[in-house]
Amino acid sequence: MMMPGSYLFLAMGLHLAAPITDRSRVPGQRVNGIGFLGAGVRMTRRQSRPTTTHRTTCPVSLIQPKPLIPDRDATDVPQQGRDMMTRSTPVSVLTLPFTDLNMPEQDLTAQDLLEQGNVLYLPHKGFPLTHEEQGLLTTSLVSHRRKTISYQPELQKISGVADVGRIETVKHLTERYYRFTVRLLSALLPGYRNAFSQPQTSLRLHPVTTWRDTTSWRKDDTRLHVDAFPSRPVHGNRILRVFCNINPNNESRIWRTGEHFDTLATRFLPSLGPCYPLVSRLQTVLGITKSRRSHYDHLMLELHNRMKSDADYQQRGVQQITEFAAGSLWICFSDQTPHAAVSGQFMLEQTFMLPLNAMNNPQLSPLRILEKLTGQALL
Repeated sequence: MMMPGSYLFLAMGLHLAAPITDRSRVPGQRVNGIGFLGAGVRMTRRQSRPTTTHRTTCPVSLIQPKPLIPDRDATDVPQQGRDMMTRSTPVSVLTLPFTDLNMPEQDLTAQDLLEQGNVLYLPHKGFPLTHEEQGLLTTSLVSHRRKTISYQPELQKISGVADVGRIETVKHLTERYYRFTVRLLSALLPGYRNAFSQPQTSLRLHPVTTWRDTTSWRKDDTRLHVDAFPSRPVHGNRILRVFCNINPNNESRIWRTGEHFDTLATRFLPSLGPCYPLVSRLQTVLGITKSRRSHYDHLMLELHNRMKSDADYQQRGVQQITEFAAGSLWICFSDQTPHAAVSGQFMLEQTFMLPLNAMNNPQLSPLRILEKLTGQALL
């Protein structure tokens, strides 16, 4: 019993340690004790990442972001991952010209751009609310201590609504947005059609800064991060999100977006804690996670936490400021695109899971990049 108990103590100590904790103290104490883009975008490949060349005649334009403090020199990056690096620049935010859902079915160019970690921005394709739905835009609608109202379309289950008399109206709004995003993605990203699963719709009514000073830094979405679910392992599936700014006062939602995932992973991988299978099994048994946390899920959660806890990276890492106007939509793989909400209020957010085999370029997924950097299978 001594050896398994010692291992469990060590593993749990390392897993639960805060980011600034000296991990050597745990074992030390143990020892001492016990188509629309076809004419305008030319795809090229350089090393392992496709890049895009934008022409002024392209109907997809690049938002001119406001760059922040430039990144540290590439020589700071360990040699292990330099062969994967193509540039140390923020991801692109690409403007699409569509104004309604009657767009012609697109080829795979938009999908390729999305899979590179870029953000697709539709400034003219909003999601208008009805007069009754406009009345839902108040923070008092959200249950106490809840950040969002959540809707599961497959179960038609909603949670987080404080006013029981408005539950049906909220359900109608979130169901309508879910169906809208399904139609949008089917036309814009036909390669993913019928591949999405586990949809979840969120209605965010609080200002993004509401929880910054009163919640854990791990939950502070004003810090640059990539998405990872602590209790819901994804086992390599992608997290695709469609955001819509529904602010009635014409206020933009301000984001910071960061660097490409391969340079991000190369930067932080040496500091990520080890994965202990026994801890993963114990978390499942205790109901901490809904399924076993894979090595991949462990690394993604560690990456999420390391990014948020690194004050120097938050201030000096590669990033840019982008404004998403009221009434606009934007789409990204939030497990790949570093992002942080700086300011704004009132947003709809649709989340889908996408299997790796639905991607046109699976080698660009976080799973494949991390497997290449670590030299091992992570599932």
